[in-house]
Amino acid sequence: MDTRWLAAFRCGHLGNMAAHGLRNLNGDTASYFAFAQIPGRLTSRHARLLELLVPHMHVTLARVLAHAKAAQPRINGVISMGSDSIDSGLS
Repeated sequence: MDTRWLAAFRCGHLGNMAAHGLRNLNGDTASYFAFAQIPGRLTSRHARLLELLVPHMHVTLARVLAHAKAAQPRINGVISMGSDSIDSGLS
C-alpha cells in the first residue's frame, strides 16, 4: 500500500471505508463510489448493499453526464467540452 495514500486517509479521519466501482459495457464511462466513516465493523452485508446500490448510482451518474454533455452550448455547430469537441454537423 502507498504510504502517502495511507497517511492522507488517516489525516482525513476517514475511518471505515467501503467502495465499489463499475464501467459501462462499452467502456466509455466508469464510476467509483466510496463511503467513509461507516460506524461499526464492516461485514458482508455492506458488500451486498454496495452490489445492490452502486449499479443504480452508476446509471444515474452516466445519464447526468450524458445530459450535461448534450446541454453544452453550441458555437458554430461544435459543442465545446473543454479539451474535447463534438461536431454537430450544423456548420
